[in-house]
Amino acid sequence: MGKNKGGYNLFESYIASGLASQSSSGMDTQYIPLPDSMRTSTLLEQIGQDHKWSEQQINQDIHTMELNRLYYVSDLRELSKSSWKAIELLPIVKDLLRKALNPEGQSLDKSNKKNKKDKEKKKQKKKEKKDKKRKMKNLGVPIANGSFTLSDGRDEKPLFTEGVVSEDPETIRNTIQNLKVDTTIEEPLSPTSAGGRKKSVSFSELDPVTVGGTPPLAAAAAAAAAAVMRQPMTNGTESSTSSSSSSSSSSSSSDSSSDSDCDKKKAKQQLQPEEPAMQKKPKVFTGRPIKAVSSNRIRIKTSDGDVFEADRFCPHKKVDLVSWGQVMGRSLICTKHNWNFSLDTGLAAKGGRSINPCKVNDW
Repeated sequence: MGKNKGGYNLFESYIASGLASQSSSGMDTQYIPLPDSMRTSTLLEQIGQDHKWSEQQINQDIHTMELNRLYYVSDLRELSKSSWKAIELLPIVKDLLRKALNPEGQSLDKSNKKNKKDKEKKKQKKKEKKDKKRKMKNLGVPIANGSFTLSDGRDEKPLFTEGVVSEDPETIRNTIQNLKVDTTIEEPLSPTSAGGRKKSVSFSELDPVTVGGTPPLAAAAAAAAAAVMRQPMTNGTESSTSSSSSSSSSSSSSDSSSDSDCDKKKAKQQLQPEEPAMQKKPKVFTGRPIKAVSSNRIRIKTSDGDVFEADRFCPHKKVDLVSWGQVMGRSLICTKHNWNFSLDTGLAAKGGRSINPCKVNDW
């Protein structure tokens, strides 16, 4: 049975020496751990003798320990809860062995309590994470319902309403690709149009005004004839007549030039076609005017012609917006998870994340 031939019991001597040292010091009895080098057969023999088990029962338990390769106390200390369950020993034998290894059971209780606290903390953290994700998903209003206000105060209304388009991202993406929006911009009548023009007439200060006399052209012709007849006159008279003829010729030339200008203006007015009262711009169609300009930036063209540069990847799940992005009005939509980013503010309708847009001049 593993006993010493001389009747010497290592376990009894160890306990006796410990109790003797404690009683000599005058202190209360304290727990002294069993040495790791102590054999399990010796420990089982001592437990069996204390509980008056038969030698056959003790030998059977020792044989079970040897089959499981548990030769020393150190081997018993290495066992986990699942390993203890796998050993084919009676429950009372297992409990007595555990009690012998740790009579007070304080360390086991402390470790169990610590493990329970750690598990509870982990569960609490997981629960908080799930609640936070649920709240983040519920933030904001989906773009399929109602309208949202831009930074300049305009209300951006979606081109589809609830019940018309499914909330599935793939369906929304296909709908936007096939969507065509006709936008007609009407302009008021221009103040410079044909219907609003007024004729203006101005008179030169040099124009001669005659009432009941000869016309200006006839007077000029008579003056020229008189000058030719007075050629034999003196130098003084010649100079006076030449000056008068030059003044009359200049006045006639100015009259003829002003008449020709008026005729040209009238001809231009007749050649110009009448402009329509209401001017209409060509139809504007929404599509996917998105192109990559670098490894992390894209260029976006809105339906009204403005060009923006923004981040290439969606801040939600790092989706490439070159493939999954769609332009609608002045907004960029990530159709992978149905996130809407306003190009004026850069912020998403839900989550508050930004694609950092900036307005540029060139497409």
